[in-house]
Amino acid sequence: PVRGAISGIKRQAGTGLFLFMSTVYKIKAEKRRQNGKIRRQRERDAKLKSNHSHNEWIEMLDFFEWSCVRCNGYSGSSFIEKDHIQPIYIGGSNGLNNIQPLCSYCNRSKSSENIDWRLQAANRLNKKLPSKYIKNG
Repeated sequence: PVRGAISGIKRQAGTGLFLFMSTVYKIKAEKRRQNGKIRRQRERDAKLKSNHSHNEWIEMLDFFEWSCVRCNGYSGSSFIEKDHIQPIYIGGSNGLNNIQPLCSYCNRSKSSENIDWRLQAANRLNKKLPSKYIKNG
């Protein structure tokens, strides 16, 4: 046996690698590929349920005055992201009735909660929330 080698793990000739580690990396790479396929399929399914255009997203940002509907900009983060109220991985759509503008800080801290802050933000801005933003609206 090779001095210092872990028992039960063979060294690959001439590479300095252990077969065990090579197998682990191959398994991890395959898992990443599988997860990517699953994510892409979920995104396709979400778009089939409902979708929105870039112009509709800009219209929503204009309605909410380009601010986070949760913190209204108090987090200090200036980057606004699309948040899916019901996450795609649990069956949410990509429609206007399932997205809201959140700053990066609020989006990261939300995790998978299904909280819609748009009505509160519209009230704060003294505006009526358009029916196209409401589920079944």
